Amino acid sequence: MELAKRVNAKWATVVPGFFERHLPIGIQTGNVIDALRARLNDSETEQRVLKQRAAERDADIAALQAKLQDNDGAVTAMLEQAQQAEAALREQLARETAERQSLEARFSARETELQGNLQRSDTELQRLRVAAAAARERIDAVLARLPGAPSGEQH
Repeated sequence: MELAKRVNAKWATVVPGFFERHLPIGIQTGNVIDALRARLNDSETEQRVLKQRAAERDADIAALQAKLQDNDGAVTAMLEQAQQAEAALREQLARETAERQSLEARFSARETELQGNLQRSDTELQRLRVAAAAARERIDAVLARLPGAPSGEQH
């Protein structure tokens, strides 16, 4: 019977076993028929169990496919959100980069301006020192010529 199941046979020859000479043939045939009915009932029970398992597995597969579709939808939505967030961050990065470059340009221009002012101030300071030294020499020369000025002393 197992072989008939495996090869999906429609018919099978059943060999019931040894022929008992002391039992009438009708009783032996009845015993074989009862054994075959019992095996048929067992096979039908097994078939029902297998069909039920197959139905349960099909239901599990359908549930898993539904979950998969839900998860696919969720993943797609998350991917879209991530792409939107990435685009927004890229825009923000571009704005901040432009702002940084603008600030660097302004800083550079201001630094150049301040360095120019510092150079002018240094030049003016140097000119004032020269003028102050010259004025001091003239004042000392004038003071030295004044009456009552000590001779040989320098301020």
